[in-house]
Amino acid sequence: MIVIAYLLEERETHISTCDETKTWKIETLQSKVVNKLKRVGIEPDRIVENENGNQYFYENIPYNQISFRAKTFGNRVMSDEHKQKLKDAREARLNK
Repeated sequence: MIVIAYLLEERETHISTCDETKTWKIETLQSKVVNKLKRVGIEPDRIVENENGNQYFYENIPYNQISFRAKTFGNRVMSDEHKQKLKDAREARLNK
């Protein structure tokens, strides 16, 4: 039996939300998404196995459990004054 996995462009994730119940619904073919959800304690409600791979279905995920963050650009910029304040606080903790 030959198993042909989904092509990269065929691997999709669909995310929808319900304002009435304040929940998310996710359907995905991407193992990266499955692993990220598993890491935060979200397990699939249903897994559909087919010849190309598994499709994962998540339902009734609490609205506050999924968030989108702004992309950060480069390293955090701190003033010399702020760096010194952090350094002093660190030294105070170590000298206790």
